[in-house]
Amino acid sequence: MKKHSTKSLFSKYLIALIAASFCSAASLFAQVADFSDVGELNKAFKSSFESGGGELTIKEGALSYTVAEATAKDFQYLLFQPARLRASQDFTITGTFKNDAIPESSKELASVGIEVYQATDLRNRVAATLSVARLEGFFSRTVFTQVVEGGETVDSTYSSELRVPIETTFKLSFDSDTKVFSVAYDSDEGEAVEWTPVGSFGINGDGGEDGNAYWRMRSTEKFLVYVYGYSENLQIFEGDVEATALSVEIN
Repeated sequence: MKKHSTKSLFSKYLIALIAASFCSAASLFAQVADFSDVGELNKAFKSSFESGGGELTIKEGALSYTVAEATAKDFQYLLFQPARLRASQDFTITGTFKNDAIPESSKELASVGIEVYQATDLRNRVAATLSVARLEGFFSRTVFTQVVEGGETVDSTYSSELRVPIETTFKLSFDSDTKVFSVAYDSDEGEAVEWTPVGSFGINGDGGEDGNAYWRMRSTEKFLVYVYGYSENLQIFEGDVEATALSVEIN
């Protein structure tokens, strides 16, 4: 399978973002994390919660997730502070992630990605991740997404392609009219961008193709955006699991 450098993936994704912004008259602005500047990353991301030995470390070019001594549940979440999102706004969060961890049993897994929380009730969230696991004994690397209500998973789904590239760009979009989150990933390994749908979930009781939650969320309420690494029973080495690009575009 062809591998891209982080630089080429970021360039491809950034060009697409700029083009979309110029083409859309409704586009207001985009918050783009500068992964080339550690100082700017430290300003943009704030450590929020963690468990076990999971560490999501800021370094030049990436947020690097590592686990020195694995436990049953390791994770760390970083809040992306520049994002100021309300339920009355359409927005798209786009990120590039790398997951080269290798689980060797069904008890091991690793994920890196984005979670969006209802700010007034952190039990409600939607996730989009690049995940590795063993599905029926076979190694898989998929774009996985789920919606959670009251701390319990309501519905989930993953990409039909069971071995997406080690480095993959995906986006999580919100439609403020229908109150639906949608996830898609770039399935074109060339220079073009080809978004392949993964799934969609409504948060107002309807509208999602793969399930619906009911968050009881008012249009004036805010969302919080996190980048996180998560793993179970798996040691993660530096450079294997990373976030290498992130932007939030508000329309």
